[in-house]
Amino acid sequence: MAEVDGLVYHNTTADFVGKPGAALLTSLEADYNNFKIKTDILALFLQAAALGAGIDDITQPTPTTLLFHLADGTDLGPFTIPSSAWIGKGEWSPVTQYAVNDFFFESTTMGFYYVKFPHTSAGSFNPGQTDGLGNEYYQIAIDLSLSASVLRQTTTKTESATTHTVTEADLGAFWNCTNVAGCAITIPPDSTYDAPIDTEISYRQGAAGGLTFAATAPATFNDGVTAFENFTDDLGAVVTIKKIAANTWVGMGRFVEPTA
Repeated sequence: MAEVDGLVYHNTTADFVGKPGAALLTSLEADYNNFKIKTDILALFLQAAALGAGIDDITQPTPTTLLFHLADGTDLGPFTIPSSAWIGKGEWSPVTQYAVNDFFFESTTMGFYYVKFPHTSAGSFNPGQTDGLGNEYYQIAIDLSLSASVLRQTTTKTESATTHTVTEADLGAFWNCTNVAGCAITIPPDSTYDAPIDTEISYRQGAAGGLTFAATAPATFNDGVTAFENFTDDLGAVVTIKKIAANTWVGMGRFVEPTA
């Protein structure tokens, strides 16, 4: 354990030495750090009382320091707040060298991660990847997987194939389907892809061929609806599908009406 002024640090900097291998603090070490800081602050109160001046105010002159203003006009500090800085690296990249505390966004999992151990990234992202000794490379800091479609703008994409299966890539998407033969859109069951409830995906008939929609059991689409067909037949027709419950999807938009 590396201790400086009675505190345990995660990283090594010019000001202090961290734990070997930049290992994460245990819960006991974190508790002890908080206890030590609390004890030091109480000691400052006692020192101020001995001097005949109490603490009038506490300010934060910089993001990493605290300054104590005494009632007699004197100051104690500033005192450095232990911290660990993240280094922004944009979106995760394969076969790239990463260092401890690098911070990145990974689009397939819709998460922000920081690096726990230095390494060269693999060809594809694995959030649970280790060094083979049980040490995980990544720790998720912010998980947007359930809220990403709400937080971001709709993304326009093109589907040129004759088939399309809903995946996580559809979250927040507007698909322009351009195949002249049309496009068959398949909604998979939750066991294959469990889209967040309230997911909405829009599809536009961008060519002469219409769009058809079907769900793979036990998933259902417009279950019991008889007023509309499950396909489009107009260039420019737009349909939005929405997941309203487990394995339950409904559609809205320019569907073809059944003939009498």
